[in-house]
Amino acid sequence: MDVLKIAWLYPDLLELYGDRGNILAFRHRGTELGLDIKVDKFGVGEFFEAKAYDLVFLGGGADQDQSLFYNDLISRKIDFKEAMAAGTVFLLICGGYQLFGEYYLDSNGNKIDGLGIFNFYTIPGEKRSIGYLSIETEIEGQKMVLTGFENHRGQTIGVDTPLGKVLAGSGNMVGGGFEGFIDKHTIGTYLHGPLLARNPELTDLIIGWMCQRKNINADFSLSNSSSLEKEAKKQVLREQGLANYLDLVK
Repeated sequence: MDVLKIAWLYPDLLELYGDRGNILAFRHRGTELGLDIKVDKFGVGEFFEAKAYDLVFLGGGADQDQSLFYNDLISRKIDFKEAMAAGTVFLLICGGYQLFGEYYLDSNGNKIDGLGIFNFYTIPGEKRSIGYLSIETEIEGQKMVLTGFENHRGQTIGVDTPLGKVLAGSGNMVGGGFEGFIDKHTIGTYLHGPLLARNPELTDLIIGWMCQRKNINADFSLSNSSSLEKEAKKQVLREQGLANYLDLVK
């Protein structure tokens, strides 16, 4: 059985919004595809080589939790850049997304330097963006609608390559019209819910990237969307007045 390896960073600290469901989604879909998804967890001070993994996952958490692993994360910058160059996929949710930018300002106005791997930065908004978020995106020619739940005060500025266009909700900035970030095989987003359980088509795309890195041929013809999952997404779109996007729910 072909093996794909995931490095899950700081799972004891970054579990504020149930983002561990993304790991469960990878494992579930991997089983359907005949793939062995190995997940290794790494905490503060635990060494690993990022390029030895097919995907690095960093979830979201409160500012006080992020402060507990901040120095450890920053120390891994060179390792992360080498891994990206080697084709490792990165999935970054909320706070994890912000920390890969130049810096963010916390709610008290303190400037916290990020990894600086990408040029965006984050400042606090006047109020939190809370509620369902839906976006339209096209990745490698595949059009899809992604839905999830956002809960953040940060306003992320300077994103040159957003993940998608906001259909409902705030995304990167209130009124900015765009959500998330994508660069090659790195995705950053404010979508919780968890992201991959709500959007199985994105799960397949990311696993496809992981397989590509290992030259693994997986058969994705088996549907990755149950009727319940599809209807749940469609209901969110209907409630947001986005019924004209139902055709993109596969």
